[in-house]
Amino acid sequence: MTALRSREKRAAACIKARMRADDGWSDVTIYNVSSRGLMARLGSPPVKGSYVEIWHRNVCVVGQVRWAQGGRFGILSQDKIDISALLNGTPAKRQPAGIERRSDSQPPVKSRAQPDIAIRADASRRVAKVFDWVSVALAGAVVASMLVTAVNAALREPMQQVQTALGASHESFD
Repeated sequence: MTALRSREKRAAACIKARMRADDGWSDVTIYNVSSRGLMARLGSPPVKGSYVEIWHRNVCVVGQVRWAQGGRFGILSQDKIDISALLNGTPAKRQPAGIERRSDSQPPVKSRAQPDIAIRADASRRVAKVFDWVSVALAGAVVASMLVTAVNAALREPMQQVQTALGASHESFD
């Protein structure tokens, strides 16, 4: 008979953190943590199987969502979690030289994203102005074409009568 492997002991916590998932950044609360995972709560948790990044101060946990139930969800971490750094907010242990991890980078600060948004908004405004100008020019050309056609149709019959009258009177002078 095979013995079941015992579950690693969890450290209870109530830590406010930031989480980045497919749909962007959210505020989460971490309720327990072990060296290989954690349990957190969010109004609408990420989908089972998705990868997330959770930041608390200078500690980052990257992992896969293994379960989600109600507002709670569990993450199996990619790397071993420094529990004391997460609980106490102390600096996390550094990776050996030459090993780079996603966790070494800091989460984006909203103010850093503003210039990018401002540049994209300005570019969008320029595109909208060009689109407006082209739309107005195209509409003007269509209206002008319709006006020429209408004037031509309105004047065709009277002009033919004038030509007929001038042609008949011109023949009588011969």
